[in-house]
Amino acid sequence: MSGMTTSIKKAAPIIVVTWILSLVTTLAVVYVAPNILPLQTTQISDNAVTAEKIADTAIITTKLADGSVTSAKIENGTLKAESSFLIWKDGSTYYAKNGSTGAIQYFGTNATTVINNAISSLPTGGLVFLRDATYNIDGTISVVEKLNINIIGESLETKINLTQNSSTDMMRITNSNYTTIKSIYFQGNRDSQTSGRGLVVYNSERVLIERCIFYEIKQTAIYIYGETPRSSLQPWINKNYIKKIGNSSSDHGIWIGDYAPDAHVSDNDIGRITGSAIYATSNGFIIATNSLWASKYGLNVYLVTSGTIIGNIVDNNELDGINIDSCSNIVVSSNVAKLNSNNQTNSWSGIYLYNSNYTIVSGNRAGAIGDYTVETQRYGIKEYGIYSDYNLIVGNNVRGNLDSTKDIYYIGSNTVVSANQGRYTIKTIS
Repeated sequence: MSGMTTSIKKAAPIIVVTWILSLVTTLAVVYVAPNILPLQTTQISDNAVTAEKIADTAIITTKLADGSVTSAKIENGTLKAESSFLIWKDGSTYYAKNGSTGAIQYFGTNATTVINNAISSLPTGGLVFLRDATYNIDGTISVVEKLNINIIGESLETKINLTQNSSTDMMRITNSNYTTIKSIYFQGNRDSQTSGRGLVVYNSERVLIERCIFYEIKQTAIYIYGETPRSSLQPWINKNYIKKIGNSSSDHGIWIGDYAPDAHVSDNDIGRITGSAIYATSNGFIIATNSLWASKYGLNVYLVTSGTIIGNIVDNNELDGINIDSCSNIVVSSNVAKLNSNNQTNSWSGIYLYNSNYTIVSGNRAGAIGDYTVETQRYGIKEYGIYSDYNLIVGNNVRGNLDSTKDIYYIGSNTVVSANQGRYTIKTIS
């Protein structure tokens, strides 16, 4: 019996040591290589993850892939984050739930009031998430004097609908930097309105407008501008669908106005606009890979001293496809400009340089050869006006336009026109 007791006493330290080593190993795995032991959500106690435990910038928009925020993941009461609101519609009543407290902070039958109350309650940084519904508004949704505010729809079934006879801008961002507007359908009512734009950005830097629809807006769909000494620097307008916009030739799909430099406008589909699909009057823009169709002008650029136009498809517009007016230092490259001048007189061009200089036009296709369609443009490329000179027009395919002698018309004595496919007078590079 005494021998057995001795064995037990000797074994006890070994068991303790083994248990300690096992514990140390487990802790090392959890803290050093946590992926080896996946942590389930059921193992996290309530309130274990708090705002204080999440460092600034730990969650950023680049880490949220498209579609990662869905209604299935944000049921009523589960959007729990500081500086956020979940908004939805039930019957004729709109609700705004505070993501921090979980309380329904605002509700009522007027969507404009409920949404504006939620936005105005947000401090610096915040999210307003709109669940799929039709939000009937009779006034302007406003973001004023805010920073880093995100207004995001659940999908393109999230519709902001301007009610009949409501002649107002649908949304306006004023003196508010780093604002994101995403996945919202802006439905206008232009036949019953006397005025009203879609989304207006004023003196607000680095605003992102992405994956939205703008339809039947009475005036310009996206209207961006600023005033000195402030500006609407570097707006980003990407992957939107804009159709049936405007009431006159001064209404546009996208207007990049004064003091809105360095705009990035890409991958938008814009058509049936009473003015220009895109109109730009600020320097430093990049307008790339858009489809601009069936409007008065496809792309209209006026009084700009720098900008890049690349990879756009511009077709079936009434007047010029790409109109460069009183500009300099513009690069127009790798665009398709065909079947423009779509009217009875057919006097307009695919690409038109008017009173413009020091502009490069290269690698474009400005004619309908290969489409088995009769071209409507008078010229593929036209340079005109007493101040048009020192331009470089090289390496373009301009075959098949309507002028009986030329696909390229130019006037500048110092303009270089060379190595193009089409009819033009050869000019020697000096």
